[in-house]
Amino acid sequence: MERVPTGIAELDAKLSGGYPKGKGLLVTGVSGAGKTIFGLHLLYQSCVDGTECVLIATEETPEDILVQAEMVT
Repeated sequence: MERVPTGIAELDAKLSGGYPKGKGLLVTGVSGAGKTIFGLHLLYQSCVDGTECVLIATEETPEDILVQAEMVT
């Protein structure tokens, strides 16, 4: 199965090279666990790699997303 690297070396090693290409990815956890930052990191790395990306945020304001995105780059 083809894998898509996350850009996080330690995580990619645990995931045998990344997450499965063409599959959905659901990240869950308690508030403050880092889900949004993790998702933004994945989006950033995918965009750098030339992949089209979509972020669906149901409980974050656009302003909060932008502030957190600045931490990723």
